[in-house]
Amino acid sequence: MLNRFIDEDERILREPESFTALQSLAESSVNIVVRVWVNALDYWSVYFAMNEKVYRDFEQEGLAIPFPKLDVYLHKSE
Repeated sequence: MLNRFIDEDERILREPESFTALQSLAESSVNIVVRVWVNALDYWSVYFAMNEKVYRDFEQEGLAIPFPKLDVYLHKSE
């Protein structure tokens, strides 16, 4: 899926070649790193577009993105 996102975006340069790798296995996530080359003026628009595509399309495919969770319990003292 990530390679498809790269292939579909014409702002991403084909040379040097893009890089995708498993960065780490965290406590409640699998962290993947993607590195592509773009022209400097396209950097932020590509960055935000890719994040949006990952969020939207992963959800449609049933892949959940974990978010930190904190449970707070309040006890009333008398």
